[in-house]
This record gives sequence, structure tokens and C-alpha cells, in this order.
Amino acid sequence: MLAARRLKTRSLLVVAVVAAALVLWQWRYWMLALGGVAIALTWRG
Repeated sequence: MLAARRLKTRSLLVVAVVAAALVLWQWRYWMLALGGVAIALTWRG
């Protein structure tokens, strides 16, 4: 019973990590662009 609950918790954690990774992968260009703009602004200012 406890093992099943632990397995379910672990699987939910894996799903959450995979979902977060997919979202970050989808938005990587926006993140790079925003990071570049922020670096340029701080470097110039």
C-alpha cells in the first residue's frame, strides 16, 4: 500500500518535471530573447 502510494507520488513528480521541461523547451527562444535584452540593457545602462 505504502509502496503504491510512493510510486504514484514519484510518477506524478516525473510527469510534472517532464511537463515543465516541455514548457521550457517551447519557450526557450523567448527566454533567450528576453535574457539577451536584459543583458543588453544592463550592459548599456
